[in-house]
Amino acid sequence: MFRTEKLDLDLSFLMAVDRFTTGANVHKIRGLAHAYVLACENNQASKAEEYLSRLLGELGRSAKTSKP
Repeated sequence: MFRTEKLDLDLSFLMAVDRFTTGANVHKIRGLAHAYVLACENNQASKAEEYLSRLLGELGRSAKTSKP
């Protein structure tokens, strides 16, 4: 059975990722954010959850290493 509605994107979260990511892993973080968007647009809920989880992990790791 096909879903006709799109998964909900957290647009404010994606805007924050795009505006505030810096450092060595910025490409990895933005790549995961783009993969999350594509999975949502293609109604792949399990992939979207996976990418979002990986994205949050990378952001957490990035925040820990950027503290003085």
